[in-house]
Amino acid sequence: MSQGIAQVIASAQEGDADKQLRLGNRYFKGNKGCDQNYERAAEWFQKAAEQGHAKAQMNVAFCFKKGKGVNQDPAKAFEWYKKAANQGLADAQICLGGCFQHGDGVAQDLEEAARLFQLAADQGAAKAQDLLISLKSSQEEDARGKSKNAKKDLSCSGAVPSTIFREQAVKLREEAMLAREQAILVRELACAKREAFLAQQQTDTDCC
Repeated sequence: MSQGIAQVIASAQEGDADKQLRLGNRYFKGNKGCDQNYERAAEWFQKAAEQGHAKAQMNVAFCFKKGKGVNQDPAKAFEWYKKAANQGLADAQICLGGCFQHGDGVAQDLEEAARLFQLAADQGAAKAQDLLISLKSSQEEDARGKSKNAKKDLSCSGAVPSTIFREQAVKLREEAMLAREQAILVRELACAKREAFLAQQQTDTDCC
């Protein structure tokens, strides 16, 4: 065993959360002096996560989501993603948003998914911006589909649309228009934020 890995193990055993995360990563990937061992990786991630280490909490969530070193458990994955997201970790906010979007370990909630994607996008996460745009576009398509289906049902029935049906059709059209407007707004905001983020990076580079 090299001196470097021995020092990492010693520090991890003494309770250093950063070293526990680092050791977990080495076991997970099977590099830098450690053979690949998902169970040991999950154990070290858990130790760091229980100390409130956000990145370790996200890694624990990933282990539960994929069944790496632990029994696969979407509900536990959700809870650990939530802990990390609550600390402001953009990647965790994206993953938690994905849980809400697909109903993975929690009841589906597209509004909450959009809120979490927006939080991550506000930190400059390009992936979150893309997911937010995709989600809004999907909602727009769903609203359009409902409107078309409502018209089709009325047409096939051969009956004269009642006031209630007409009101429903109008409401669905309004929802589709609103979703379209929101998608456009999200695209514009995403583009503006991305340009501002890139501009800030350029400024930081120029200052070096």
